[in-house]
Amino acid sequence: PVPCGEGGRGIAEVQEGPTMGSGSRDGYGDGDVDAAAAFSLELARCAGAGHSDDSQSSLLQVVRREGARGRGLVARARIAKGEDVLVEEPYAAVLFSEEVSRFCDFSFKPHKKLLRCAKSKVARYASREAQAAAWKSYYREECKALVRIQPHLPSPIVRLAARMCWRRRTARESQWAAVCRLENHWAKFSDRKKLLLAEMANRVRALLEGTDYGAAASDPDPADPAFSVKGLCMTLARLLCNVHTITDDELKPIGLGVYPVGSLANHSCTPNCVQVYQGNRLFYRCIRDIAPGEEVLISYVDLCSLESERRDFLMKEYFFDIGAGAEAEEEGDHGGQEVAAGVRLYGAAGEGEGPK
Repeated sequence: PVPCGEGGRGIAEVQEGPTMGSGSRDGYGDGDVDAAAAFSLELARCAGAGHSDDSQSSLLQVVRREGARGRGLVARARIAKGEDVLVEEPYAAVLFSEEVSRFCDFSFKPHKKLLRCAKSKVARYASREAQAAAWKSYYREECKALVRIQPHLPSPIVRLAARMCWRRRTARESQWAAVCRLENHWAKFSDRKKLLLAEMANRVRALLEGTDYGAAASDPDPADPAFSVKGLCMTLARLLCNVHTITDDELKPIGLGVYPVGSLANHSCTPNCVQVYQGNRLFYRCIRDIAPGEEVLISYVDLCSLESERRDFLMKEYFFDIGAGAEAEEEGDHGGQEVAAGVRLYGAAGEGEGPK
């Protein structure tokens, strides 16, 4: 198992306006939804979700700043301590292998009597409704793949990448566009890590074979660059940069999730929000009042560790510095910097548990 730095984040440096067709930075995606529009649409569905007042339906806005920080989430209005500033369902999520018998595969909520999939013998659900929702969203195709490769069970990170592809069939256009624009930082990976990702991409590609994936469930295009080995390498790189570690009520890691809007939050050693999970639903909860125009910031590291340890970890894992002078680059900075890299890959190319 490998740590995710409390869920490393990053967002691609893209121009505001150009569409995501062949001229986009990654070379694939929906042609009529640009990055700015995609995140704005998804943010409108997430921000202020816990508020009944329609005037508070969007407490946040996405901003882009010059310098290392790049994009971030900024408060539109005053947000009081204790409020949930962001509530987001995962685009895709997967339980760790040792947790599949304890939690519902769809909601990640514990249940004393889970219903097991009769075909794959892997996924378990808290109710028939949860099973039907998972089947429609992703598990119809995953079940085919798992039955075909039994008794082998891929690592969680491979399954998560495959679920991202299967979710493409039912996802909103803006969701897929936002996922495609998450930063991958491929150029900053070592050659060894790139080779590991290529091997993992081949495993994902093998898992997708014989299933429906892509934009059209009835006719997936094997030539689509998003689902080529190269495209899957970029998907895995995005996962390593942006995946969140989902925890239970006791803060024990139970799985991994992809949250496109949540990934926009930058790091600070003096954060104003903390991450909270209810099942696999992500909440950003304020731990102090946030003023209008102030950035929403979380911590990627254990704040009980020494500053030297935090600095070393963030530089090694995410390639940004919190040392003297680094935080002064941004006016009004609260200690945050744009995250810029992924997680360690101990044993990632083989079987096992993947990131933790």
